[in-house]
Amino acid sequence: MVRILLTLTLLACSAQPAPPAAATHTERADTKPPPADLAAMATKFGLDMSGDFVWTKIDKDATRFDWSGHPANRDDVEVLWSFWMEKMGATETKFLPSLATVAAADLIQNPSVTPQVFEQPDDIVHVFGYDRVVTACFPPFEGYGKGKKHGVMHAIVKNGSLSVVAIFSNDRTGVVPIPRDIGARGHVATP
Repeated sequence: MVRILLTLTLLACSAQPAPPAAATHTERADTKPPPADLAAMATKFGLDMSGDFVWTKIDKDATRFDWSGHPANRDDVEVLWSFWMEKMGATETKFLPSLATVAAADLIQNPSVTPQVFEQPDDIVHVFGYDRVVTACFPPFEGYGKGKKHGVMHAIVKNGSLSVVAIFSNDRTGVVPIPRDIGARGHVATP
C-alpha cells in the first residue's frame, strides 16, 4: 500500500516517473549530531534534524531560509529549511495549500508557471512522524536551484508548528518527504 502511495505521489509532480537517483542513499552508523542551534530550533517545531547532513546556517533576510544542507554522501541535492510559524492558527491551517502555493511561487524562475500543489497522503505523512504535509513541485529559480532542474517544497506541520523545506535536485529527490532526503523527521516522544 505504501509503495503504491509513493508511486502516486511521484507521479503527482510529473507525467513521467522519476529516473533512479545517481547516488545511492545509505544510513551511517557514525552519524554526528546536527549543529546545536539547528537542533534546538527544530525541536521547537517538533522535528529531529539529521546528523547525516552537512548543514550551513544562512541569512534568512536574504534567502527566506534558516539553514542549507545536503546529505553527506550527495552534493547533487540542496535542501533549504525555514522554521516559519511556531504556532499556526485556524486560518493558516485552513489555507495551508494556498500558503504553500505562494511560498513555492517565490522559488520559481518563470512567474507564469504555477506550482503543482497537493496534500501528501496521511499514510506517508504519519510514517515519517509529521501531522500534515502540503507539497509543491516547480521548476526552480536559478538563484535557489543552482543549476538543478527540479524543485520541491514541503509545508510540514508538526504539533501545530509550520516548517518549510525546499529540495532542489535533478532527479526529483524529495517529492516524498523521506527523512534521509530532507534532513529531518517528526519528533516522536518516547514514553
